Amino acid sequence: MLMHVHVALQVRQHAATTHEVRALCTDLQVLGRTEFKALLKWRLTLQKALAKELRQVLACVRVCMRVLFLVYTYTYIYTYMNVWFVT
Repeated sequence: MLMHVHVALQVRQHAATTHEVRALCTDLQVLGRTEFKALLKWRLTLQKALAKELRQVLACVRVCMRVLFLVYTYTYIYTYMNVWFVT
């Protein structure tokens, strides 16, 4: 649920979301061809912007997962070796 709210805020605050786009979104059934094309262009712009941000977030997650894996591995090896040398 929070992810949807975050994305909705990003869409609302994006520079491409103008008053004209908001007005077009109020009643989609009465749009002409040019207005509908403008909405599609706006949607494509937002998709590209959000995809770029998502790639950055996923890259950070990958790095964090690698670090956690290394910490877990070294902790396991240290614990195992410590027990092995003590006994």
